[in-house]
Amino acid sequence: MKIKVYALLLIALTACNNKETIDKETTTDVKDTTSAKFYKVDKKAESNLHEQLIGAWTTEGYQNAVFSIKNDSVYYVENDETFPYKLIGNVLTIEYTDDSMNFDVSFTGDTLVLKSAREGDSKYWRFTE
Repeated sequence: MKIKVYALLLIALTACNNKETIDKETTTDVKDTTSAKFYKVDKKAESNLHEQLIGAWTTEGYQNAVFSIKNDSVYYVENDETFPYKLIGNVLTIEYTDDSMNFDVSFTGDTLVLKSAREGDSKYWRFTE
């Protein structure tokens, strides 16, 4: 009888452990620095968002690209400056020389929407020559 109980306990623990492994492969625990809370980030969704961001972007009133997002940096065309960035979940953090800014990233169709507490909502379109 004891062997059956131990076998069932071992199976239950193994099953729980496998679920954690699967969760860790597809999500990441991230600490929200503003609220000190942890939340899960879907790595696949983050990767897809990162791929969508790569490229040159323009906005209303400009005939050329305003900025270009590369794998690890944002290049501002007008200022000829490049700054590193991080993308965690849907939050883009750009590390400027003296400061950093966080933007909530979303897409409405082909339109890139960046939201920040300082700048509000900004809309951008993929620049093609």
